[in-house]
Amino acid sequence: MATENMSLNSQIDDVERQKNQAQENARRVEQLLKQTQNELEELRADGGEFANRCRELEAKVKSLQSQNAGIQADYDRAERARRTAEAGREEASSECDVLRSQVGVATDKARRAENELAASKEEIETQAEEIEEVTTQK
Repeated sequence: MATENMSLNSQIDDVERQKNQAQENARRVEQLLKQTQNELEELRADGGEFANRCRELEAKVKSLQSQNAGIQADYDRAERARRTAEAGREEASSECDVLRSQVGVATDKARRAENELAASKEEIETQAEEIEEVTTQK
């Protein structure tokens, strides 16, 4: 019976050790569970923050795309206006060239007319002198 008692005591001690080991393992698992739950909550919070940040950035991208489209439209309008202005400048330059040519022709005509007038005046003076000579000789 003493051997049986020792064997039972030994079994009880083994069971007690196993119980203590199981309790220790249960505490470790509980701590790991709490840590895992905390990490999960942090990840969910981070995920929510991440999702919010993504929505903010998506809104910013859309805003920038809209601004870019507006800038591109402004650029296109400015480019059309530049081409129109260049065409107007070329047309005005052509008109100026035509007017310069016309002014040159008119100046030449005026010069010829002045020369003809001067020649006519000389001829009139010469004829007047001749008439005067003829009348004085009579």
